[in-house]
Formats: sequence, structure tokens, C-alpha cells
Amino acid sequence: MGELSPLHIAVVVIIGLLVFGPKKLPELGRGIGSGLRDFRRGLSGEADPPAPAPVVEAISTPIVETATTAPVQAPVAQVPVDAPVTTAADAPAAE
Repeated sequence: MGELSPLHIAVVVIIGLLVFGPKKLPELGRGIGSGLRDFRRGLSGEADPPAPAPVVEAISTPIVETATTAPVQAPVAQVPVDAPVTTAADAPAAE
């Protein structure tokens, strides 16, 4: 009764997949593992390990200053107002 066979472990994993889903099961396992680790540390009286130093990345792209003058705009094409606008519906039918 006290033995844990591979069949028992497989049944527990299958039930866990059905209840929690494949996305939540790894998170649940990590949470249980870290909880057990903290519990063992608390029983043994060990201090918490120091937190890792934050990683600071250097900016690899140089900052380039641009000219402060006003941007030059391209001239706008002038369309004569008197020209009639034709569409495909206005075109004569080709026979």
C-alpha cells in the first residue's frame, strides 16, 4: 500500500492533465516544487539564497541627432478643375 508504482504516477498525471490542462500543469509543478523547497529550508534553518543581480543591457544602437530645420515638402501636383472626371461606367461599351 505504501509503494508508488509507475502506473500510480501515470494515473495522477492523467488526472492532473484533465483537471488543470496542459498549460497550467507545468506552472503547478513549479509552484509545488518551490513550496517544498522553501518548507525544507524553513525546517533546516537555512537562510534564503541571495537574489540574483538584475541584468542591465547596454544600448547598442548609437543615438543620432537630426537636423532641426523644418522639413521640406514636395510640391503638390495641380489638377485642372475644368477637366471632366470619367469613370468606367461613363466609358462607351466596346463591341
